[in-house]
Amino acid sequence: MVRYLIIDDEHIAHDIIKNYCDMLPNMKLMKHCYDAIEALDYLRTNSIDLIFLDLNMPKISGLEFLTILKNDEVLRYLPTVILTTSNNRKDVLECYKVGVAGYIL
Repeated sequence: MVRYLIIDDEHIAHDIIKNYCDMLPNMKLMKHCYDAIEALDYLRTNSIDLIFLDLNMPKISGLEFLTILKNDEVLRYLPTVILTTSNNRKDVLECYKVGVAGYIL
């Protein structure tokens, strides 16, 4: 079973990602997070396998969130991360430098 987390500030993005994941029998949504702070709190006490992460979020961007995750001493491991965004962003290449698995536009 692949346990996943959606981190996005837009509800419709959560619906779209969840609908696709629901088509796969081995995917289990663990939590909807609407900002990076909520996600970080969850990840510090729960283990997951995969994160769908939006780049454009208020407070902490997806890129900043990845940097925090990589340097967080509480987390035992970095889950696989797939970036999601509705904008064609130039900073996606920066995200690959911190170890994302993929990018969905």
